[in-house]
Amino acid sequence: MNLLNAHGYSVSHGRALLMETALANAVVENTRAHQGLYVPPFLRKGTFVFFAADNTDCAEDTRDGKGTTHGTITAVYQKIDPSKEPVAEPLIIGDAQSLSVTPYHVDILHCDKPTPQHAKRSEQFAISRGISESYQLTHLG
Repeated sequence: MNLLNAHGYSVSHGRALLMETALANAVVENTRAHQGLYVPPFLRKGTFVFFAADNTDCAEDTRDGKGTTHGTITAVYQKIDPSKEPVAEPLIIGDAQSLSVTPYHVDILHCDKPTPQHAKRSEQFAISRGISESYQLTHLG
């Protein structure tokens, strides 16, 4: 990167790190403003959203379980409607003077283990409704 910068094709590596730090600090401020949740500035109120979530697990076969990577990715999509009011303000990206990111911690709330709820079986439904056995075999599985 510095070689490209020396020839006028790129910013320096140090400048790229400062820009990355400024962006990270802007994301921290957005997260702080929304009680620990990052809200993308492009989201609009009153417009349907689509979410996709996935996880990634790398090097799961290590002997001691150390050195593995576990991550969760969440993406949000929304049709553009400029007439609607934004949910969050645009990120304010200032000039970073150092490579330190503003610390911000979110307390994780306690969540009790849910009680399993078993679905009603089709046989019980059929018996309670007086459905014949031949119909059950062909239609209820």
